[in-house]
Amino acid sequence: MLRLHLILLIFLISANQSSAQEKALLKTNFEEGIELLASKWKEQNILRNSMPGYRVQLSFGNDRIKANQLRSEFLLAFPEIPAYMLYQQPYYKVRVGDCKDRLSALRVQELIKKLYPSNYIVSDDIPLPF
Repeated sequence: MLRLHLILLIFLISANQSSAQEKALLKTNFEEGIELLASKWKEQNILRNSMPGYRVQLSFGNDRIKANQLRSEFLLAFPEIPAYMLYQQPYYKVRVGDCKDRLSALRVQELIKKLYPSNYIVSDDIPLPF
């Protein structure tokens, strides 16, 4: 009877150790997978020369001349903030700032709200910081 208990005890201890080893192996593989995904994400951003971020949109409309004029006026008033005009069919959009996070975009929005009260924050690709 003592022998049976001893064999059962040895079996339980060895089963518990193999389970711990499997958990450690699983954790290691999971961490390697996350690191692999993060490195691929960085590579894609470097190839595109951009990363996800935010900008403040001043306007959108069908008139290219007005959009270009608005961008020029903005750059005269705020030369330190980059301004962009882009065309997404059928609209011309004027967006300003290169903000890594929403808080930075809120700061830009607060700074320009007296001259451009109808602005709003949008997600956009911004250039990588160098």
